[in-house]
Amino acid sequence: MNNKSSNKKVVLWIILFIIVAGFAGCVGLVRWVKNSAPEFEEVMSQAQEFGKQTDENGCLQQALSSQDECQGFRCNLKASIFFSACLPASKPSNGFCDHAPAGNSIKKQAEWSLAKCKQLKRDDQMCVQLMTHVSNHCNSELRRAKTFENITVN
Repeated sequence: MNNKSSNKKVVLWIILFIIVAGFAGCVGLVRWVKNSAPEFEEVMSQAQEFGKQTDENGCLQQALSSQDECQGFRCNLKASIFFSACLPASKPSNGFCDHAPAGNSIKKQAEWSLAKCKQLKRDDQMCVQLMTHVSNHCNSELRRAKTFENITVN
């Protein structure tokens, strides 16, 4: 009986530790996001301005270049934020969205992303993540409207 009581106490202490550690992790994450927000907002602003001066391929090349210059979670996040903010502001590129699958098929999207990265001679996870942004962008209403506008103007 004493052994069972001891085991229950150990389990309760482990559960309590997990709860406290989870809470501390959440608090740390919230602080990190709050402290990083101005930096990420600046990246978004720069990306939007850059996008106004380039096309979709320019946004992709800039995001890949910035990721090549800096490795790690923070750099990947900044490159992803940059790319996501640059694409809507940029001009359409011929062939940029060729064969981009609709976002509702995760398998097709992953296969297409891997194939595009292979074409770019890149095998890093960041490329796959950026190609997922490409697929989502190519299937967006904004992209379709810009492409239609580009066709009717030219």
